[in-house]
Amino acid sequence: MFKVIKSLLNFKDNAHPAFTCNQAELSAKNTRHIYITGESHKNSTGLTRQQILDRVKPYDTIYLRHESGNKYDKKAIAVVTNYGQIGYIPRGTEDQDEVLKLLKNDVPYTAYVWSKKKAHNKLWGATILIITP
Repeated sequence: MFKVIKSLLNFKDNAHPAFTCNQAELSAKNTRHIYITGESHKNSTGLTRQQILDRVKPYDTIYLRHESGNKYDKKAIAVVTNYGQIGYIPRGTEDQDEVLKLLKNDVPYTAYVWSKKKAHNKLWGATILIITP
């Protein structure tokens, strides 16, 4: 299950969020933070996911897309920004199962790039935030 968020997030047009402590609304928000995988691969557009991650900022909106025809993983969930795909929800995890349920059941969600950083190998990695009612 998604865990209850500690502070209410008010996002507007990919701007930085305003954090408030409105206790009455906190229980209505569920969140999941997920570190994505597959961010070192190239997309079919010719851009690498690293080039795209270099452009994105924390709080940019992302979209989740189930790739049922993926030959490596029938449960694959692509993580996509307005610039292109940046990776996948990790395969074989509870995160993947929960997000797949939410997509199959048409549960409304909002998702953002939560953070990004370069690892010791100088490649970008990213954590996403998914918010559901």
